[in-house]
Amino acid sequence: RIVVTGSFTGMMIINGKIDPDNMQGEKRTSFWHNNDIVYSHSKLLQNIWVKKFAKTLENNVTINVFCPGVVNTEIDTVKNFEKIFGKKLVSFATWMMGGRSPEQGAAPGFWLASTVNAGDLNGLYVDWKKYGEPKYHKPVELGYYTEYKNPSASTMDDSEVEFVWKYTDEIYREMKSKYDE
Repeated sequence: RIVVTGSFTGMMIINGKIDPDNMQGEKRTSFWHNNDIVYSHSKLLQNIWVKKFAKTLENNVTINVFCPGVVNTEIDTVKNFEKIFGKKLVSFATWMMGGRSPEQGAAPGFWLASTVNAGDLNGLYVDWKKYGEPKYHKPVELGYYTEYKNPSASTMDDSEVEFVWKYTDEIYREMKSKYDE
């Protein structure tokens, strides 16, 4: 079983749509801090790549993505808010919103990795709510997010899935030729 840590931010920040002209995050395109855009874009690209990769695996190998939700960590987004609003206010707001401990955030990933019921799942997304105590939700097709009405347009678009797959393959081949000497 391959378990990938995903994020709902691919929907929240970039609305489930890749930017083919900004695949490396070199352009600033939004009011969000650029690190947030790049992180969200990378998580969306990861979901798209996993969707395609899941179809290439042998029958006894699976790959799925889980979202830990809002976890109290030291990621850049939290640090940026702390600079703007102060650490005490951000800590209080995170607590009020139901930020999770790292252990709570990891629960869906451990479930995917170890539960007998998850053994046959492949190419799915597991999201046990964004905030508060994790609550089991049935795994869904990659591209859907439990708390969003519409799916990710890019993840559901076969041509965009192929674009990401080919783009990744080009990077892989470039790196392989560079370092396989």
